[in-house]
Amino acid sequence: HARVLLEREPDNVDALLMRAQAKALRDDIEGQIQDLERAAELAPDRAAIPLLLGQAQLRRGDFEASEQALRRMPELDKTTRAYVYWAAFLMERDRRDEAIAAMKTALELATTDEERLQTRTRLANLYVTSGRLDDAERVMQEALAADPDSSELLAQLARFYVYRGQVPKAEEMLRQQVERKPSEATAYLTLALFYESLERPSDALATLDRALAVAP
Repeated sequence: HARVLLEREPDNVDALLMRAQAKALRDDIEGQIQDLERAAELAPDRAAIPLLLGQAQLRRGDFEASEQALRRMPELDKTTRAYVYWAAFLMERDRRDEAIAAMKTALELATTDEERLQTRTRLANLYVTSGRLDDAERVMQEALAADPDSSELLAQLARFYVYRGQVPKAEEMLRQQVERKPSEATAYLTLALFYESLERPSDALATLDRALAVAP
């Protein structure tokens, strides 16, 4: 379909993108890049094209060209998604401070609670990878304050405390959640999984029994 369309309209951007995708599936990286570069010339304001082009250039191992392409994406599309992709590229290149700055911008641009939650989680992970554990804890605490009932966030923060060697702090936090919500099985399950991760089977089974008692 793309080939037929390009025979009639050689500058059809959507057809070029479809053909580039087909070439990628055939591992024709050079052909994919050629089509994407032409699409970028024809539609310089379409933010998705620099992402596709940068990813293809990464596959070719051309990091300089990839950076030039990916840098264009947040310039064209000032959204959380664009800055998350840019931060991921910077982290791959071990440019941690720049990656953190980009992810902080992504957080500032977030427009929904879910987007803010996911971006805070990514930012916390960047801080952990960079050895900035106090900053990581602060970001996770901010996320939990925004969504205090999130079992996923509680579990993440508990794992973080274990990573820091603060097992009692992690356990106390999860036990307090159970005390606050004694009729919710999820709180017991989160605590049970925590005990299981610490290889404390008797505590895990006892907590699971309490979860079953709440929600048989």
